Amino acid sequence: MISGRHLIWAFAAVTAILLSSSCIKETEMDPAMLESGQISLKVRGKTVFIYDEDDHQVSSNIHKLEFRVGSDDMTEYFIIHLDAFPAAVDQDVTADIRYVTERGASRKRDGLSMKVVKTDDTGLVWLWCSRDRTGAVIRILN
Repeated sequence: MISGRHLIWAFAAVTAILLSSSCIKETEMDPAMLESGQISLKVRGKTVFIYDEDDHQVSSNIHKLEFRVGSDDMTEYFIIHLDAFPAAVDQDVTADIRYVTERGASRKRDGLSMKVVKTDDTGLVWLWCSRDRTGAVIRILN
């Protein structure tokens, strides 16, 4: 039988957990990433991929809403699949991201709520998930 005292402590613990998870600080996109016109991927605040046109390739499949960037030998890459075409600034999209780092570690981040932060005339799109501090600069190819 649970005493009243234990019930109060349990209620207090659950309340504290719920309050702390709902107060996750949202962050803005890294200004350097925002100002850069460089295709890249940042996960949890750390840059994990930077595009180099001499060693990497870019592709996109508009029908599948999939954007790929990878080294010529595919030892490092990232793939972003979106639930909607990123057409306008402040648009919310959900992203599934797969990536392999230069050390060969395969990772994924699924169901990220991202916002289109910026677009430009060259087809670049800046995406940012503030809660996860994850961002990407992708290029939409025609």
